[in-house]
Amino acid sequence: MKLQAKDSIKFNVLVPVFNVENYIRTCIESVLNQTFDNFCLVLVDDGTPDRSGEICDDYARMDDRIKVIHQANKGSLAARRVAIDYVLTQDRGDQQYIVFLDSDDSLKPKALETIYDTIMQYHCDMVVFGMNRVHNGKTLHSRNEVKEFSGSITSKRFLYNLVFKNSAYNSLCRKAVNLRLFSDQDYTEYYSIRHAEDLLQSIELYKNSDKVVFIPDKLYNYTVNPASITQSIKYGNYKVNSTVRSRVYNFLLGESIWAKDDYDHYLSYCQGLLNSEIKMISRFETITTNKLELLRIITEDDYYSMLLKKAGPMKPLLYLLNKRKYHQVLRILTLQSSVRIFVKKTLRQKEKNAN
Repeated sequence: MKLQAKDSIKFNVLVPVFNVENYIRTCIESVLNQTFDNFCLVLVDDGTPDRSGEICDDYARMDDRIKVIHQANKGSLAARRVAIDYVLTQDRGDQQYIVFLDSDDSLKPKALETIYDTIMQYHCDMVVFGMNRVHNGKTLHSRNEVKEFSGSITSKRFLYNLVFKNSAYNSLCRKAVNLRLFSDQDYTEYYSIRHAEDLLQSIELYKNSDKVVFIPDKLYNYTVNPASITQSIKYGNYKVNSTVRSRVYNFLLGESIWAKDDYDHYLSYCQGLLNSEIKMISRFETITTNKLELLRIITEDDYYSMLLKKAGPMKPLLYLLNKRKYHQVLRILTLQSSVRIFVKKTLRQKEKNAN
């Protein structure tokens, strides 16, 4: 049974659309089928070359809660900012909340209802919820799934320790956000960023929030789509870019609410991210010269250089990279990869022999 709009809360579901004609219908219908019906669905056709934009127009003609905006391709960040700007210019008679949805994903039928109930219970200005990873209609389960925090947070120190030290909270698609948390900040200079743009936009939302509530409910279906930009990082589309991480670091320094231990733990976390990035570079399908050049660029980046200088011998890859031992770093990673492959083959062979 559908719930009627109540207590004048309205959701604005924002969807950047690009090259998803095989997914967009499921995405749109997941919003139209919500049990809570006071919403506006804003679809931004980001210069898509396929029929996705036409499909959006077809749905808009059938339901006046749908608004379609067409623009030349500028990227996901730009498309979301256009959608946010549109909502900001509309009548704000209702208490407005923004929900982010990617065009190859979908919402659970009771997603908005659950978010609404949470807002009414806690009087919060942001709700962070869980998501499922789905492929071909089936939910994927991870063996190493970690139980996340549930509860209400008003302490900025606690909040920042939680969300900025765990990349699972980066995604905007896990957040329902009161419209008042959005500023008129100009993100134009960041439009070229293709990775971590969600984290970049989350900074001001966390800063401007009074109360953030984390709930365990998995309200979002994240489609494992091999064509998605977030799942296809390779040499051809990778660039060394510390812009977002540097922004977060400088933001946290400027907030001046952390103790020394907080900063130390955060820097260790960031070094772990850099370590993973170096390993990713070593696995790129390209010649060694290209990998060495990427490592060199990392050492010349101000932010990454700061992390490298703080790394001691206990973090050997970063320690060696700081000393410009590029070839040695790659040799170690190649050896580690060979050992992992050998161990996997050995274990598989033992399993076959046991059967």
